Amino acid sequence: MEGSPVVAIVGRPNVGKSTLFNRILGQRTAVVEDRARTTRDRLYGAAEWEGRRFIVVDTGGLEARPGDAIEAKVQEQARVAIREADVIVLVVDAAAGLAPGDLEAADLLRSARVPVVVAVNKADNQRLDLEAVEFHRLGWAELHPVSALHGRGTGELLDAIATALPPAPEGTGAAEEGALDAVVLAAAEAAARAGAEPGSAAAAWDAQVAADAERARRPVAIAILGRPNVGKSSLLNALLGEERTIVSELPGTTRDAIDTPLERGGQAVTLIDTAGIRRRGKVASGPAAERFSTLRALRALSRAEVAILVIDAAEGLTAQDAHIAGYVVEEGRGLVVALNKWDLVEKDGRTFDGYVAAIRGETPFLDFAPVVAVSARTGLRVGRALDAASAPGP
Repeated sequence: MEGSPVVAIVGRPNVGKSTLFNRILGQRTAVVEDRARTTRDRLYGAAEWEGRRFIVVDTGGLEARPGDAIEAKVQEQARVAIREADVIVLVVDAAAGLAPGDLEAADLLRSARVPVVVAVNKADNQRLDLEAVEFHRLGWAELHPVSALHGRGTGELLDAIATALPPAPEGTGAAEEGALDAVVLAAAEAAARAGAEPGSAAAAWDAQVAADAERARRPVAIAILGRPNVGKSSLLNALLGEERTIVSELPGTTRDAIDTPLERGGQAVTLIDTAGIRRRGKVASGPAAERFSTLRALRALSRAEVAILVIDAAEGLTAQDAHIAGYVVEEGRGLVVALNKWDLVEKDGRTFDGYVAAIRGETPFLDFAPVVAVSARTGLRVGRALDAASAPGP
């Protein structure tokens, strides 16, 4: 998706931004709940409309005066998304009518240097379509009444977004599906032109070499898993060298699985930060958003090739850590165990070996997994965790 234009979905809390995000992507990617402030981090997804591919960014609700430290960081993340965007979709609520928060969001966007498309969401019928005219007070002449929940009007909205996108570079278009098959076919054709019989060992060999080369160029997907508040997002930020996700001492800050591309030593990597996986009993009795985010963390594991299991070194291996590791093994994924907060551990020359021996003793099914002691706070050896996770398998 490098070079693809970015479309940021913004607006005050609880106007349906995540529902619209999911509608555009055609799948339930963002956590949706009828409660304000459910989305916290930027959430990215790839979309395509009328041959144009673009990145869609869901954001937390814009608020002029956030009520606490976490909400203040939500505002920082939303503003980063606005700065990154090539097109901004301002979402308002037709059913609730024009609200002070809409005017505040509009004031923030008025100085934007990119096109702003106004989506009047929750316009579920013609009456609400007509009432949407009050949003002309925001200052944009064109309004797009939609119902993100039911899909009403979203085609016209996407037409407007596609029109507002910057021109596509010459010679580019929608990314082809099945790129690996195309490489194999091209290699086989090249072998045939070189004199090899179709289906011969030489043609098959050349095709396999080309397929392996294409596979090596593809990003390695690495999921960062663990219990709440063990430092998963801090580890991601340390690897990236920037505050990509919201970090707080409060558990449960991350709720969505968030993909972030990274290149290290010529190897393309996709890091997937996930919500903390709670004990099953706590998930079942918790809020809906907590249940969805835990399920989404497990789904993120299913599309990863390797997992980095983050453990709080100050607490040592817990039963829940072992339970999460069991998920990884059941999925047949590679695993690296990262002992985070190593800077808080009183240690001598034998401490690390003692930790490894304890982990091997309590979870013998993890004898294949490398163990790395790291500190996301100080940056200690965080690169080793990534190197171990992205190293080719045996």
